[in-house]
Amino acid sequence: MPNHDLTSSHGSLSGQTNGIVGQLISSDEPISFSPWWLRGTAISIIIITLLTLLNVLIAEITLQFASDSILTIKSEMGEFPANGSASEQRQWNDTKDAILWMEATQGMFEDPRMQQMLKVQRIGALFSLLVASVSVFFLLNQDRKGLGFAALWIFIGFLIQSYSVFISSTLSVEYFGGLYVNKLAWIQSVQTYGGYVQMVMCNLSLVAILTIVWTKTKLNSIELKSAFHIKPN
Repeated sequence: MPNHDLTSSHGSLSGQTNGIVGQLISSDEPISFSPWWLRGTAISIIIITLLTLLNVLIAEITLQFASDSILTIKSEMGEFPANGSASEQRQWNDTKDAILWMEATQGMFEDPRMQQMLKVQRIGALFSLLVASVSVFFLLNQDRKGLGFAALWIFIGFLIQSYSVFISSTLSVEYFGGLYVNKLAWIQSVQTYGGYVQMVMCNLSLVAILTIVWTKTKLNSIELKSAFHIKPN
């Protein structure tokens, strides 16, 4: 009799355990990943795309701003105050240096290569916006197809950024190289190579995040419900 009771108890416990496992694996509720993996990706794409469009807009108005500022400052600058105080002479020299930087900026933006770069940025921004819109549409509807469009969006951005950084760095050396004091010439090198490093790191971060989202939203990576929330039959 004791052995029979022990066997019955063991069988009953095994039956309850199997029942719980069965509920964990095959539940009436649809098994799905957290919606915030795709939803959060969509929100990130929206924010980055808006910032990109803002950057293009700022580049468009920089040239006009620089031109107006140069004319205004030159009209107010006057001749060098030879009989003025040391403070006035220092202020005049600082203003002259500022004008030189503004003229270099104006010349760089009027360069045909910069104009071509801005044109590429405009076209690229529109195409990137189109791809981003399709990606966001799928992602907000919890469709993993949006991740493929997100990968294409990252690739397009990388190509545009690579071209822009190369042109900007080349023109920066040509137009601003002579304005750096010899002791500060290393700053320009840091800025040039820093642009490439920043571009690569940003895109690698986006690829890493997209890879994590892709992995977390695969069907075989779904987390099962906690056994504590399931009542045994």
